[in-house]
Amino acid sequence: SLFGCNCNAMASSSSDALLSQDLFDETVLENEECFDLSPDDALHETIDQFCQQLGASSSSSSSSAAAGSDHHVVAPSPTSVANSSSSTANAATTTPLSETATELPPPPAVLSHLILSHPNSSEGKRDRINRNQFQNSLTLLDECVNTDGTLKNLENDHADSNDGEKVLQALVDIGRRCQVGDIVNSEGTKKNDNNSETKKDTDTTKNTNYGNPFPYLAIFQQTSSIYTLMSFLSVFNPAQCISAAETNPMRLQILRATVQTLSSILSNNNNATAREDEKCVTLRAELRDLFIPALGRLVCLIGGIVKTINKHETDGVGAGVDSTSLVRTCVDLLQLGINATRGCESAKVAFVQSVLSSELSTVNNNKGSNVTKRGGVSVILSCLSLRGNNFTTNNSLNNATLLLTEACQLLASLCRYDDFRDPSSSTSGAMGATGVNTSSAHDHAMEFHRAGGAPLLIDIARHVLSESAPSDEGGLNSDMSSGVVANERLAAAVLTALRVLAVNDEIIQTMVALGVLPIVTRALQFGVSTAVESEDGGAAGTSGAGRARNQRLVAASLGLLRNLCGNDEIKTNLCLGSSSSSSPS
Repeated sequence: SLFGCNCNAMASSSSDALLSQDLFDETVLENEECFDLSPDDALHETIDQFCQQLGASSSSSSSSAAAGSDHHVVAPSPTSVANSSSSTANAATTTPLSETATELPPPPAVLSHLILSHPNSSEGKRDRINRNQFQNSLTLLDECVNTDGTLKNLENDHADSNDGEKVLQALVDIGRRCQVGDIVNSEGTKKNDNNSETKKDTDTTKNTNYGNPFPYLAIFQQTSSIYTLMSFLSVFNPAQCISAAETNPMRLQILRATVQTLSSILSNNNNATAREDEKCVTLRAELRDLFIPALGRLVCLIGGIVKTINKHETDGVGAGVDSTSLVRTCVDLLQLGINATRGCESAKVAFVQSVLSSELSTVNNNKGSNVTKRGGVSVILSCLSLRGNNFTTNNSLNNATLLLTEACQLLASLCRYDDFRDPSSSTSGAMGATGVNTSSAHDHAMEFHRAGGAPLLIDIARHVLSESAPSDEGGLNSDMSSGVVANERLAAAVLTALRVLAVNDEIIQTMVALGVLPIVTRALQFGVSTAVESEDGGAAGTSGAGRARNQRLVAASLGLLRNLCGNDEIKTNLCLGSSSSSSPS
């Protein structure tokens, strides 16, 4: 087994204990026919019946039986959730099943994977079509995994490309539904799997909203499908990236799709149009705990891709491989690292302490440090060492900027404590099992410093701020090209990474000796001057997104200055100003 567990066995044992949707639907129809109940009464009687049989409280569903609507109790249809604010229940009036949606207290988690609506309602039929497609996608991926966690249908490099396309489609479907639920337009119309609708959508771009991803997350968790996706990370051998990418490009596509799907599942959705609630946040936290055993594989994949990029660009190895695809894959892997470690202290420790294989032990090309580095530290510094000489085209340079941004954000995540869950709660089970009850942020910052992280970050900051210097006509946003936007994001990310590293006087003095003070002062001046010009109308082209980027740059600069002021001498110099500057800093 790749991760020390029998993935399929865990998935099957979990799924065997679940109440099937078919049994629930049959019971609703039988109760309606045998006891001459109304559709609503049959629905609530069935919910109460299964709650009692499964040993769970049914008070929430029983107390809502008088509402008389086609509602979903724990796993509502995204349509009913989307329309709940504009729909009201009328208990005294008989209403069609699909016309009313009410918000109910949550019933037990044992039913969270079910569609708790009447199977003959129009909405219930649509929900079941979409839910079946999601479960079919999970089944397709499960069939590709052996009982020991290895992949079986993709072992042959010359496997049928149709199989690969089906896997890609399944991964995309799972990721989308677990991220935003079903697509719903403003009229409450939900798209089925074939993109058909019951109403005509006049403007899908303006009217499209998203449903609730919780039903799909509940199914994904209770079927232990996280282990299936963890197994798919082995589709690509990190020590043989060049040969694998040349002989079977489909493997690289499947790896990217798997990584993007995992990111969609593990990251909390901040999209205002998505209906992310506390239950989704809790489920995602539990899934991040379960993903911890795969972080070692993730670190090796990042190391293998970085080593491949170095060989491809410097030695000309693997001429048949698209370098842009390699860089984008590395970006996706770094984003997954951020999403998998955010809010999970055990994951941060597991990532940093991961061990690279012997083939990847020399992946870091930071020649200036002889310190033995842990796997997670080594691969991040390798990413930070990739600079302009590794990329030759403007498009590649933009991708390189994005890669550096994600590497800085991952470093900042690993050196920041943000796991505020109760260690005794069920969502923190993995943290208690590994004995991690205190912050590791300081230790991680020290490891990155000893490995030579500060010089790399300061060099990047100096370079990107020199490229982002404001022109005479405007500030940072005078040119809204993609390159300028990418540089602004990188500047904020690298300053944030420097801030989390500045944890003691030794590191602060090292940063000052390397020239961090002029850099952070310059960044602060850029951000403030552009914001002032925007307020005065001088930067007419500055959009809301541009102002937000400026605010992040100013916040990162101030945060770094605050940590640097832990040294009294620096604090005094900042207050008195510098004689070499035309204005006080």
